[in-house]
Amino acid sequence: MTDIKHLHKDVEKIIDHSDKWDKKIGDIKGRHLAAAVEEIIKQADKKNQKAWEFANRAVGELSGRRYAKKHPKELEKLKEKVKRATEACTLVSKTSIEMASIEKKILDGHGNSKKIVHIYPSNKTAKKLIEQWKKSSTGKSFGDYIEKHASKSEKKELKKNTVEYLDESKQEKHTVKFEDHKVKVDGEKPTDGKQMFAMNAAGTEMVIGKKETGKFHHSSLLAGAPVKAAGYVTIKNGVITKVDVKSGHYQPPTKEGKKIVRKFLEDPSRLGKKAKDISIK
Repeated sequence: MTDIKHLHKDVEKIIDHSDKWDKKIGDIKGRHLAAAVEEIIKQADKKNQKAWEFANRAVGELSGRRYAKKHPKELEKLKEKVKRATEACTLVSKTSIEMASIEKKILDGHGNSKKIVHIYPSNKTAKKLIEQWKKSSTGKSFGDYIEKHASKSEKKELKKNTVEYLDESKQEKHTVKFEDHKVKVDGEKPTDGKQMFAMNAAGTEMVIGKKETGKFHHSSLLAGAPVKAAGYVTIKNGVITKVDVKSGHYQPPTKEGKKIVRKFLEDPSRLGKKAKDISIK
């Protein structure tokens, strides 16, 4: 259990259950989310990964709320505090709105499904609508703004560019394991070629997957959570041959990221001395 005091009851109900964040976080008022982030910053130690993941997700949610319009400076301060406290990379400001909860029925234009989607903010249509929302006088969230002001064609375009976030069970199926110095993913040898990777905030796991612009990005791998490093791995016949530390979503510092990846791979339970043969840039 996350031992954080003074949280609003709606936050208390879900903070330990990341599988509920998509469905429930959108129902929590912005001021309660902001207060929860402040309390986590005050109380949580750096090992309390679940609490920090929630704080990061709450900040992303607030990026698409009226809170972002009303308190932009305060939101940026919260983002920076979470980043410093986790000693990890969080989604950069221009992409953090991707974590905001948008109900799929808003893009469909019908139905009553509570399913949540995450809009790819670098899409041309998304960029335009985000800017319009920020400049407008509306006190509504970005989702509510889309529902009222986006055209059918714009909603259709947004729907085509929604980013998948892997839940914990899917993350496990994308997590790298090592057998005889070779990579296995979900018990199988991964496809040859370049794949994205993200390392969890503790730097103990590497999750990989194929990039698909507008649908599957670095943020997909750990559902927008803070990462220790992110980039691309090149794999041939189950062997990692090259690592590039770079990500538009997280913008990890290359020098520090290279050290983190090398330390991870050089662990005797993974590649040991063989990791020295890998090009890490």
